[in-house]
Amino acid sequence: MTGSVEFENAVWADKGTYFVCFTQSGSFRTRAFSTPAEATAFAKAQSEIGDVWYAPAVFVPSADRRTANNVQSVRAFWLDVDVGDGKDYGSLEEAVSDARRFCKEAGLPKPTLVCSGYGLHLYWLLEAPLPAAAWKEYALQLKQLTKAHGFRADDSRTADAASLLRLPGTANWKSGSPVPVKLLLLSPPVTMDELPLDAPVPTPQMPIDNSAFEIPVEMPPVSAEKVADKCAQLAKMRDSKGVMPEPEWYACLGLLAFCDDGREKAHEWSSGYDGYDPRETDFKLDHWVEGAGGATTCSKFESLDPETCAGCPLRGKINSPIRLGIDLEPDETEPDETEWAAQIPPGWVCSPYGVYMNTDDGPERIIEDPIIVESVGRIGYTSSEAVVKWRTPQGRVHKSEMPLSSLVDDRSMTAWLLDRAITGFTKVRSVRMYLKDFIQEIQRKSEIDTIVNRFGWADGSHTAFFLGTREISERGVSECRLAATVHRKLSDGLQTKGDLEAWANATRVLAGAKMHPYAIALLTSAASPILSLVGVDGAVLSLAGKSGIGKTTAALFAMSFYGMPDALTLSPQGTLNSKGEFFRLANSLPLLIDDIISYARATSPLVYMAANGRAKERLTRNGEIKGQETWALSLITTTNTPLYDLPPTVLGDAEKRRVLEMQIAHAIPRKDAEYLHSVMRDNYGLAAEPYLRTLIAAKDKIIAQFPAVVNKIFDEGVGESFRFSVWLLAACKIAGDILAALGLISFDHKAAIKMAIKDLKSYTERSTVSPVEQVNEVIYSWINEHIGSVSVSTDKGFVFLPDRQILARAYSDEGTIAIPVKRAKEIIQGEGIPGTALTEWREEHVVDTKNIRLGGGRSVAERCYIVKLAEDIAIDLGASNA
Repeated sequence: MTGSVEFENAVWADKGTYFVCFTQSGSFRTRAFSTPAEATAFAKAQSEIGDVWYAPAVFVPSADRRTANNVQSVRAFWLDVDVGDGKDYGSLEEAVSDARRFCKEAGLPKPTLVCSGYGLHLYWLLEAPLPAAAWKEYALQLKQLTKAHGFRADDSRTADAASLLRLPGTANWKSGSPVPVKLLLLSPPVTMDELPLDAPVPTPQMPIDNSAFEIPVEMPPVSAEKVADKCAQLAKMRDSKGVMPEPEWYACLGLLAFCDDGREKAHEWSSGYDGYDPRETDFKLDHWVEGAGGATTCSKFESLDPETCAGCPLRGKINSPIRLGIDLEPDETEPDETEWAAQIPPGWVCSPYGVYMNTDDGPERIIEDPIIVESVGRIGYTSSEAVVKWRTPQGRVHKSEMPLSSLVDDRSMTAWLLDRAITGFTKVRSVRMYLKDFIQEIQRKSEIDTIVNRFGWADGSHTAFFLGTREISERGVSECRLAATVHRKLSDGLQTKGDLEAWANATRVLAGAKMHPYAIALLTSAASPILSLVGVDGAVLSLAGKSGIGKTTAALFAMSFYGMPDALTLSPQGTLNSKGEFFRLANSLPLLIDDIISYARATSPLVYMAANGRAKERLTRNGEIKGQETWALSLITTTNTPLYDLPPTVLGDAEKRRVLEMQIAHAIPRKDAEYLHSVMRDNYGLAAEPYLRTLIAAKDKIIAQFPAVVNKIFDEGVGESFRFSVWLLAACKIAGDILAALGLISFDHKAAIKMAIKDLKSYTERSTVSPVEQVNEVIYSWINEHIGSVSVSTDKGFVFLPDRQILARAYSDEGTIAIPVKRAKEIIQGEGIPGTALTEWREEHVVDTKNIRLGGGRSVAERCYIVKLAEDIAIDLGASNA
């Protein structure tokens, strides 16, 4: 197969600009196209006479240069592998074989394979495009995977969004005659959840369309002679007429490519070399202009020839010699009237050549890059940040969020600047003062935005709730701004559409005894914000029953309470870290996982995460505590196989008792299911606002009422071991009361809850959990909940000592943990488990009893039980956490 329309459509599926590069008369050329069809047709025609490449990324519509800064989105990840004598792989067969091995070891799905003529390209096509910044973060992880698993791909291509690759259906003319570029295998597009890559929390940086500025800022004229007069590296090329090592010559071209007279000087200053070829020189210059991010840096020159840079008086003061050919002083006769001058605080000047402080002796430049504060916002109710924008010497525009705490001292300010490669500052204290004055000027002129970086309750006072771009509070509803790090699925999905009455009328489908389990799903969704109010960490509802009966339909309808039905839906695939980030973002909002056991390894940790309101804290060998983010939400799952029936290797008894499972016998009638689908497609997110406003107004009454509702359910005969389900049903009861009072439901919520209590009572009577198992569950749950307070030691000493009260001590070499006897007894008594159960547990599970210093050294010795660590205890003693 030499070409594939399916492949081209999958890579270039989004609107924008498409680049094709080619050689013509010895020069490297680039053409931009507005449609994939035009780009593909040109590439294949041009391939008849010479080399051609394409950029898999889609660039912003106005892009006229193929640079990473102009990338709009990317729909694939790729790896470029060299094949042939003296290359990374001797043959294509060897490369394909090792690619198969790499994908298997790294957990990657089957890639699309392209034979580039003299190499192999691996693609993972994506169902949805990624913004450039997010793609970069994922691609860097893919690069690390290749290194970790010994797969020999060209590192320079993997994380370069502006990369050029060979297009199937064209030809490779590297050897002088055409060799076909073939599509060997076309694999279907995948979702990000199917790739073993963690969701990034990158510095927000969206593609910038520079033409959108009111006045485009051009680089001022640059003289090659001026640069050579002040830079010994370029002077060496000028004076030797190019007789120098090739890497140094090529680096010098990286300066001349950005000089007004650079092309002329490149030929003049290269002409003394015996192998001088005008066509090759033009080709290299074109390649610099089209593909590089900017002029050669000082650090690059120093890495090639440190001796020449050693005596430079500007060493460490500029980042590229290109600055030496520019008149950096501001033009006094033509003041800058671009947006960079907007809202500049008094006493400061911001021009295309940097920021200046007005002094008695005249303007003094404090930083070489023009930098402004675009906006200021409050992150929820906890902290504040500013969006800072700056322009690099090459004309690139960047944005980043700066915590206002960065202004507290020079050290914090320096760290923030250097983390973003902003190095051209002379007085960091002055930069700090400038940004502080800028922020105060914005505050003086306008209201501060509220920025949302997670949804749900704003803080522990429960007086405001973030839902999409709305802040619902005692004062009413106001608009807020979403942080750039918020998952697109949530930011786009938590909206409203349609008619509230139409949605409320559809709840009549859930009326009647046969529909009670489905009604519990809606109540669970509404109850999610109540959990945090009443101090419950989380809840899990499982809708179990055969396929096609309406479980997913009911669950999606429950999610439509807050927004688009699938906005709060998670795939069972993907890493636990990525799911943890989604849990963190949802915070107080419910989540849905359809068919949870289709990815069995995730079932147990997901139940734990939802019921306990956090991922398991993990202690790593370097003493870092992972998994300290918290949330309080309800998770709704669907499954064909009841979770209660899963083997302990998939879901342990402790996790099962954290789940309220509705085993469904009756299907939603087909017409009713179709009706629910049509209603939630056109009407969603409308019930949440009046409901949440009522919650906020009645929060004190709800908090006071909750214990009584819980006790009443226990009085019905439900066992203590099902307390998680009892807490959920109590929250459902309160949610149902509010919904009924607001006229938002048309079913008997009390009858549905009574049915669920009856089922729980039946489970209690059938429960075979022994007192010893209850003790084991409680002890290990306590360890997991306090993992950050457990010291960890080996035979060589401590590897982790908490900076808080130490409650237990783990011995990683022995796989045991020491728990104070007194504390173990308190834990058991607090759960109402008889003391005889502790005695039996001690006989079965305690290895030894002895005096232990939990913190070593001079800490007081305590009488401790020495217990074997269970497999689900989250102390990382060497294994990685998926």
